[in-house]
Amino acid sequence: MRTSAEMFTLFEKITHSSDKIRVMTLEGSRVNSNVVPDIWQDYDITFLVTDVDGFKQSDEWLKVFGDIVFMQKPEAMDLFSPDLFEGWYSYLMLFSDGIKIDLTLVPITDIDRYFKQDPLIKVLIDKDGICPQSLYPSDETFWIQKPSFAFIRDCANEFFFVCTYVAKGLLREEILFANWHFEQILRVELNRMLGYLAGVRYGFPLNTGKHNKWLLRFLTKDECIDTHDGFIYDVLHRISNFFINIELKNELKEKLYKSQERAKNLEHEIDILEEAIESEMVKVNFLENMSHEFKTPINIILMISKLLLSSIENNDFNLDREKIINYLKILKQNGYRILRLVNNILDSTKFDNKHDTLEMHNYNIISVVEDIVLSAADYIKNTERSIVFDTEEEEVILACRPSYIEKIMLNLISNSLKFINDNGQIEVDIKVKQEEEKLYIHLKNDGPSISKKDAQLIFNKFVQIENHTRRQNEGSGIGLYLVKCLVEAHGGKIWLNTEVESGVEFIFYLPIKTIDNEDDIKIYSIEEHSIMDKCNIEFSDVYSL
Repeated sequence: MRTSAEMFTLFEKITHSSDKIRVMTLEGSRVNSNVVPDIWQDYDITFLVTDVDGFKQSDEWLKVFGDIVFMQKPEAMDLFSPDLFEGWYSYLMLFSDGIKIDLTLVPITDIDRYFKQDPLIKVLIDKDGICPQSLYPSDETFWIQKPSFAFIRDCANEFFFVCTYVAKGLLREEILFANWHFEQILRVELNRMLGYLAGVRYGFPLNTGKHNKWLLRFLTKDECIDTHDGFIYDVLHRISNFFINIELKNELKEKLYKSQERAKNLEHEIDILEEAIESEMVKVNFLENMSHEFKTPINIILMISKLLLSSIENNDFNLDREKIINYLKILKQNGYRILRLVNNILDSTKFDNKHDTLEMHNYNIISVVEDIVLSAADYIKNTERSIVFDTEEEEVILACRPSYIEKIMLNLISNSLKFINDNGQIEVDIKVKQEEEKLYIHLKNDGPSISKKDAQLIFNKFVQIENHTRRQNEGSGIGLYLVKCLVEAHGGKIWLNTEVESGVEFIFYLPIKTIDNEDDIKIYSIEEHSIMDKCNIEFSDVYSL
């Protein structure tokens, strides 16, 4: 490999041998005083010339640099868009002795633009004395600057939003799709977060090098390895706390003292920021909950699949038919559990984004609810638990969507089944108040009671109440939120009755309204295989059934 002295002698010789070359400069790492020199450094050379097209007519003149084994001409490539300004031209050349030269030709008429576009420039030859005299090569354009709160918020938002694409790709076994989003987006935002974290520790601006190549110098060993499950969340938490609790609050206090006139506006801004922070933390909790909810059934499915495959491959026939059937039931239940989780996420997302349109028709709601409840009772008939149905009326016609009513009732029944005793009872009672034009549905169980404080939170998204002493089941914290959305989509309301002496009672009402232009009353036809499949899905996280 040629030495750097030999290379610069060659560059000078080439420059002086051509009247078309008026200026020669050096760029990149060899100009950067913060970079430790090594043998792998490229030679980033630029010629400012009087005639770029004259050089482009043939590549023969490039042989003077050495024995070229591989070359790229980015501006002549069709697949990739050129990065340089119009009229500029570059050659990326690898030579047989390992030397790499990135040569750029710039029209001499673009000299002002050239020196403005990159601060890492050192003039080696200036034949006409036309280059700026006060040049100081600097890599400050690559330094991490102190971010605004909006930058941190947008970084976190992009990171967590794209996490859903990675999860979706993995669930679909679309590994390349998941990996693209992970490497092209999540990795970029993670590096950005880590850069902010390093800046918090060591001060802004912080020089982590081009493309963050020195970032690991500012991180701990554990952060570099990234072995801790909660590390990413911890990065966000620490950065947010630093900027919000210290800088942002001090700044807002200062503005309040300076301008009494803007006090109310600033208080409003604080509320918006706190809501944004709370929203981001909800997303963090959501990812933590979802990763656990998916991980448990997937691990069970993988474990049983591995056991069955191992037995078959090793010709181990010790597994009797009863055990195999039991294993298959467990696989089926956990498959239903994943399906229920995905369905609930998709349904709740539709309501959050207001993408779901409610198409309703006139039905006898008594018949609809009764058929659903009796089907659920039939589903659990082999257990010691029971469901009792009662109604004041036999027919009440109102506008509804039966598929939504199914989800509401099965979700509430599933929730009750998780917490009642083995011989517990669920009571479903329908009452009608014609003066209010409302139909009330009461669903009561004899499980552990819920405090008034928790009763205010239980319908919020991703909220799980942990004061149930017998909870031996799983839940994502989406089910009751989805029930609330479905009830409200009908114009109704749902709440938890905290006045009952024991047990838990859900109450919701539906308005007794009909579709005026519909003369016929739709008949709700419940298909046994369909409702059984829905029970399988909705009751899949009730392990004791």
